[in-house]
Amino acid sequence: MPSDVWTQWERLIGSGEAEPLDVIALAQRLHRYLEAVEKSAVKAARAGGASWQDIAEAAGTTRQSAWEKWKGMQRLTESAPDRFDSEIIALQQVTANELKARAEERRRRRNAG
Repeated sequence: MPSDVWTQWERLIGSGEAEPLDVIALAQRLHRYLEAVEKSAVKAARAGGASWQDIAEAAGTTRQSAWEKWKGMQRLTESAPDRFDSEIIALQQVTANELKARAEERRRRRNAG
């Protein structure tokens, strides 16, 4: 769930002991997650009849920039699955596993020292 990713972010940042490389890694995962969400929303907006101008205004950019960024998107039919659903779920799992592994490694290093 998206809230898991945000919870991980808040936990990492709020710990006061966040390793900079862990912050970078999680920030990158959040960036990819949000990019997937954004693409999914653009697809849905286009499928719902939104114009590139409508999308540009929502994104805070120009129509030309919006079109350039998302021009590869094709209209979806209601029955078409969103391929980003599985990517988002996989990204969440990878993020959780990596954070757990890094936290365990930090604990091992602290206990060894």
